[in-house]
Amino acid sequence: LLLGLDWQTYATSPAIAASIAGLIKGFGVFYAICGVATLLCTPARRWTHAALVLGSVALTFLAYCYYRDKLYRLGEFGEYATQFTLPLVFVWWIRGRLSREILLHVLRAGVALTFACHGLYAIGFYPTPGEWVTMTTTLTGLGDTDALRLLRFAGAFDFAVAALIFAPSRGLALPALAYAGLWGLATALARSAAFVRWENLSDSTTQWLHESMMRVPHATVPLVLFLALRARSTTSGTAPAPAPPPERPLASTPLLS
Repeated sequence: LLLGLDWQTYATSPAIAASIAGLIKGFGVFYAICGVATLLCTPARRWTHAALVLGSVALTFLAYCYYRDKLYRLGEFGEYATQFTLPLVFVWWIRGRLSREILLHVLRAGVALTFACHGLYAIGFYPTPGEWVTMTTTLTGLGDTDALRLLRFAGAFDFAVAALIFAPSRGLALPALAYAGLWGLATALARSAAFVRWENLSDSTTQWLHESMMRVPHATVPLVLFLALRARSTTSGTAPAPAPPPERPLASTPLLS
């Protein structure tokens, strides 16, 4: 519509297809630059800050594209929350603009949204992706029906995690974050474990390894939150050392006559 073309012309135009392919490659180069900027980022290197902020915007746009591609399901957009907020949180942390507590709350919100939106697919609120069922049957040996039951169970745990990581009790929040980290790692690695084939290693790795790598934040961010919360719990639970007793004045010695 913006180009003034009808759908048939747009969909069959080689020039437009080449432009879209070039744009995708351009985004790929930019994401690679953002990866380098992350490794080089310091408070003084402002160009890295700008790159990561733009990278967060680009990842948000990518999530929006997935949302449009999946029939405008908000859950599709929300499940990428951890990924597109993380570069921005990293810049805030490097620049010291926000307090530690605010940064942790932002990370918690991203994790909660990611897990809750995954849960919407797992429990069947949105159609459960066939890819998820295939991964489950391949890795567990279950049939399709039992695999769906397992996914429903996992979806319920996703909602529990989304709620419990905000619990004021560390006895609830810490186990929830530990589970989130382990389950996030399992679901990230499942893509490669289920679909990478030794007999076709090159092609299957090219197709699936990045699917695992892009989901690594689903494991690392809950782990960071777990370690931060446990460290704060340990610090707050340590009793202050008792103050030393005041020194007693030396008794005066009478002069000998």
